[in-house]
Amino acid sequence: VRSQISLSEIDFFNFTYGKGLKLATHHFKKPGTLLDVGCSAGMFLDMARKKKWDTYGLELNSTEAKEARLKGHKVQEKILEKAAFDKKFDIIFFWDVFEHIKNGAAYLSLCKKLLKKNGIIFLQCPSRDSVALKILQEKCNMLDGLEHVNIYGFDSLSILCKRTNYKIINYNSIISEIGII
Repeated sequence: VRSQISLSEIDFFNFTYGKGLKLATHHFKKPGTLLDVGCSAGMFLDMARKKKWDTYGLELNSTEAKEARLKGHKVQEKILEKAAFDKKFDIIFFWDVFEHIKNGAAYLSLCKKLLKKNGIIFLQCPSRDSVALKILQEKCNMLDGLEHVNIYGFDSLSILCKRTNYKIINYNSIISEIGII
């Protein structure tokens, strides 16, 4: 199965990825290495490479992984715990992936081994603090019960980060919820 990004979604992804990339990379004096867990066909990696970042990805969909590799990104078709890298990363991105992971603490602990000193993790995921969830409650699409196995809010992420020796340096919403509501 190959996911398709329609023309109407390109602007959305460019805006979202651009904002996230700027937010995550402003901590670094110069571009370094980044890993995108669940990189799809590499659209975010394309943007990061244009900003001179050395781009790595993980993608289980073989068609999308191949497409990302054809664009020059170093992409493995493995889950994080089975991947092997020849270097450590300045940033590890989880774009709409972390809520699909059963044991977030284990993944954050694993990331410690893959990060350079002062490296960061960037999580983009649905929030249990969202206005959409508060209004729509059980009708909210983030509560699908199948794929989204964990829905984090500020409090639960704070506890998770404390348990795994991370600190939250920024927590905000970058996607408007008006369309969802």
